[in-house]
Amino acid sequence: MLRRPLVRSLTSVVVASVSLSASFASTAPLSTDGLFRAPARTAPVLSPDGTRLAYLLADDAGLLQLAGRAADGGVEVRLASKPRGFTRVSWREDSLALLAEYDATGAEDTQVLRVDLDGGGAQELSPWPGAQTTLLATSPRAPTQVLLTSNRRDAKWRDVWRVDTVTGQATLDTQNPGDVASWVVDLDLVVRGALATTKTGGSELRVRDGKKAPWRALVTVGVEEALAPIGFSFDGRWLYLRTSVLSDTQRLVQKHLRTGSERTLASSPTSDPLDVLFHAPRAALQAVAFDVDGRLAWTGFDSAAKADLDMLSALAPSSEVSVLSRDRADAQWVVRFEVAERAPRYALFSRATKALSPLFSERPWLDDVALRPMEPFRFVARDGTPLSGYLTRPEGTAPAPLVVLVHGGPWSRDRWGFQPEVQWLASRGAAVLQVNFRGSTGYGKRFVQKSHGQWGLAMNDDLADAVQWAARQPGIDVRRTAIMGRSYGGYAALAGVSFTPDTYRCAVAVAAPTDLVALLGSIPTSWEAARRVMHQRVGDPTTAAGKSALERSSPSRSVDAVKVPVLLAHGERDVRVRASDAAAYAQRLSAKGGVVKYLPFPDEGHTFTTDAARTALYNEVEAFLAQHLGTGKAR
Repeated sequence: MLRRPLVRSLTSVVVASVSLSASFASTAPLSTDGLFRAPARTAPVLSPDGTRLAYLLADDAGLLQLAGRAADGGVEVRLASKPRGFTRVSWREDSLALLAEYDATGAEDTQVLRVDLDGGGAQELSPWPGAQTTLLATSPRAPTQVLLTSNRRDAKWRDVWRVDTVTGQATLDTQNPGDVASWVVDLDLVVRGALATTKTGGSELRVRDGKKAPWRALVTVGVEEALAPIGFSFDGRWLYLRTSVLSDTQRLVQKHLRTGSERTLASSPTSDPLDVLFHAPRAALQAVAFDVDGRLAWTGFDSAAKADLDMLSALAPSSEVSVLSRDRADAQWVVRFEVAERAPRYALFSRATKALSPLFSERPWLDDVALRPMEPFRFVARDGTPLSGYLTRPEGTAPAPLVVLVHGGPWSRDRWGFQPEVQWLASRGAAVLQVNFRGSTGYGKRFVQKSHGQWGLAMNDDLADAVQWAARQPGIDVRRTAIMGRSYGGYAALAGVSFTPDTYRCAVAVAAPTDLVALLGSIPTSWEAARRVMHQRVGDPTTAAGKSALERSSPSRSVDAVKVPVLLAHGERDVRVRASDAAAYAQRLSAKGGVVKYLPFPDEGHTFTTDAARTALYNEVEAFLAQHLGTGKAR
């Protein structure tokens, strides 16, 4: 149980159990507020001793604050709050305190807070205003120490800081030489791995034998290859990593630190690993998941773990199963069940008794609402490139308008599962098309390489080709097609109506880059490693040829081609994409006679954090699509 002094001093409520089964009898309207309200509870993590559960709890403004309870149920305790909420919660290894990350100002200046469970209060572990600080690692071998990464010394690069969470004393543990993008820590809480970015945008994986030992390069690759270290083996002689070297898709391998020899543990000819189950206290790889026909499928190395994953999948055959957290003994798992037609649900799984105890649903107010299924699909682009994605159809048989919903990144991907934006559009009568265009991750390195230098070009053609595929599907009216997205997806929306203007009837762009030269010239200082990669993948504005190509692919240079209405929304605290560029684009489009609506959000950043902002945005989008696309009201 949570300790008594804490329970007496803080507001408490009782958490009700939630069944994993679902009833879809209700046809209650899917309100904008209901879909875009923050999850009631999310991101549960089990304490190392297995007795307590911590998670993020939405407050009245929709900000995610810290809460906890005993693992076996009972009283929920509100533990801490911040003006902009928390983004991540972890446990200290002694199970007596939480380690929570939060964005201090909305400018992505993340800080780390220690929250005690015995009534002892909280302490800032990174009292460094303006710096970006995140939790790197903990270890049961040093239960009250943590390693943080922070750019407090050099705004461009993150060093590793060792913090005593009892006294708050911080010391510089490992200084960044000026090229390391991420660090890898062993079981003794020693930094022994570093992934550096080369001057040409490639990667170099470095290792060392101990804290005072010299660094040496283990693997060096170009920008076309992927390297992603996972962790060291228990004996510290091997490193587990994902790599595309010697293959197209990434292989899961273990690599010997001295000889460089490696052994492939798992691979797929069509998919990169999408999830890895790694038990940190034992430094043991247990399972890996690949994409199979648009869904997550697990392959196990540990027979017991594989049997448990198979059992969980059998209990919820329509769900994707993932393990979010576990205790140090690996006796209990916090499991997430993901279904397209239902908000995610969480349960506590006892590996000894095989008992599954429901914890909570992320959005219980949607538990009995009928949502729409996502259909995986495949087609071939005009140049022969195989593409895939997901189609979500609205209720009814009448031809529906189409919304091409473009993911951000662009080096990410759409995945099957519950997505509020998709369900919201479908409830308004639109078919929703999500395409993993070239450059999307998970399909191998050649698929990513096909996107190099192709913003607004082949990447845009992939989306237009997907509309042509949709035109051949029953019940879809592609004469009424909108394009919509956030971040890169917002750029794609503006590029779509600029470079393929006859394809779309309107566009919605949120946090959208409008000028690629300006985007690459205003990359945040803390993104120095990403700058080198983006110059290789997007274009190099420091050369005449590169700048010219970027200008041709910038929507801001092609406003004369836009013939349809555009809605722009931007958070004015955005440090990734300047709001001033979006405002200038709107002014330029309006000056030439275009139909444009610009929505500034003064207190929001690249993502919107409050219920009020999200609801205001989508109310505007609803009216815009109803006017220009012919979508309906909530069913």
